[in-house]
Amino acid sequence: MIWDRLKNYYRKSLLIRSAINTYPDGICFAAMDGRPILANRAINSLCYQLTGHTVVNASAMWQELTLLASQEQLTQKLDRLILWTGDGRIWQFQRQLLRVQNQMIYQYEASDITTLEQYRAQLSDTIAREQAQQERQRELLKNIIQNNENKELLNAKIRVHDRFGRLLLMTRNTLSSSSDQVDDGLFESWQNTVTDMENARDPQIRDLSQPEAELLKVASMIGCQIIFEGERPQGREQQLLFYAAVREGLINAVRHSGANALWVRCVRSSQGYQADIFSNGMPPRQEIVEQGGLKHLRRRLEEEGASLQIVSFPEVHLYITLPDDRRSL
Repeated sequence: MIWDRLKNYYRKSLLIRSAINTYPDGICFAAMDGRPILANRAINSLCYQLTGHTVVNASAMWQELTLLASQEQLTQKLDRLILWTGDGRIWQFQRQLLRVQNQMIYQYEASDITTLEQYRAQLSDTIAREQAQQERQRELLKNIIQNNENKELLNAKIRVHDRFGRLLLMTRNTLSSSSDQVDDGLFESWQNTVTDMENARDPQIRDLSQPEAELLKVASMIGCQIIFEGERPQGREQQLLFYAAVREGLINAVRHSGANALWVRCVRSSQGYQADIFSNGMPPRQEIVEQGGLKHLRRRLEEEGASLQIVSFPEVHLYITLPDDRRSL
């Protein structure tokens, strides 16, 4: 009976050892002094590839692997190492202290994370491309208003130049005529033309409602409606900051929350203007981290004496405070 029990025990131990040896990842159990209790084929094979010998002493093995990772400037932490083998595979080695029947032992694991690292690299590349695309979109939305303003300015100059040429021709004809009478309308036309030339030359006199029209046009192109409520800032500097904030709110609402409507509520007070920008998009899963466009917007506002407050829950709100006039900016 005892012999049968021993045979049964021995057969079970062989099955357990066989299962551990055929386990695809490496595993080793060792005493506190490094003496191996059990090490499967995978971890012995890996150690042989990396150090030139199998697991003789687990503590010495860990020191060798740590030194190897340090020399090759690979990822290493107190109980985790990342190493590459000659066949291009990536392995993660981990060490963990266990208590088994009131005895402390070390467990060493080696896991093949090649596919995981490939996915991680692809994810990093995708995130980088997404960030680059977002930056290009921001630049596009930022420049489209300026480009259209320049186009309107050029058209205005062309119209003034055309009127100026026709007035010169009319004046020359009048001077060359034998009549002593000069039409009073000619002098009025000259005065209006000179005024238009000064206005076209000075960008401060251009129509400040143009940025809003351009934003509405861009929002319509990307499938989002902007609803303005309240009094807009009147000064040019305030308007540039105000519409920069609306533009950033539009980008984030469409890009990150799938919004199709953006509300911009602006109120004037004795200190200046307060604007609340929010959308009907999905709320974020976590607190918004300022980066990219939002980070640039905050820096731009604060440089001009304005302020930005971002609220993430229960819905995203951008609160903008603008000083009342240029002297406070």
